Amino acid sequence: MYNDRSAALPTANDQPASTMGGLFYYLVRLAGGQVENGNGDQLNSTEIHIKNLLDNVWGQGGKPSVLLMNTYQRRSLSDRLAPYVRTARDERVLGVVTDMYEYSHGVLNVALSKWVHPPHIFMLDPSMIGLGPLRSESESRAFSREDVPKTGDYHIRAVVGEYVMEVHNRQRGHGIITNLAIA
Repeated sequence: MYNDRSAALPTANDQPASTMGGLFYYLVRLAGGQVENGNGDQLNSTEIHIKNLLDNVWGQGGKPSVLLMNTYQRRSLSDRLAPYVRTARDERVLGVVTDMYEYSHGVLNVALSKWVHPPHIFMLDPSMIGLGPLRSESESRAFSREDVPKTGDYHIRAVVGEYVMEVHNRQRGHGIITNLAIA
């Protein structure tokens, strides 16, 4: 998720150089990504950063439907709603969990990920994120079946391949809020 793109040549073999990068690389490190600076604000005191980013991504033609965040930001978002929750007198459950965020552009699912850094929230359009085989200029690493050398009276085959996340339309389909308060 946070890996930077590398073009360094491998030293141990003559394989092609790596050109992969994580989602953070495509949204923040490359120019033109939709980035909203949280300015150290607590998410439970204001949701303006979510609204601003959603407006920006929507304005570029994107239709995000997922907010991906870690447990601290999800708890902070749920705390924002806690004062407005009303329960019946016979209710025996205490707590507030926010699973969806609704705004004039639609409904976004709130997804929890332990791999998202605490001051970040990703806004994603899953239709613009795919899974595909790792490719180089000369070959594809799609799954294939290969025979393994025999060491007895039997046949062994192995499934070999590498698949990676593909980020499509990074400038319009996705965004990130950075620099949110974490304490």
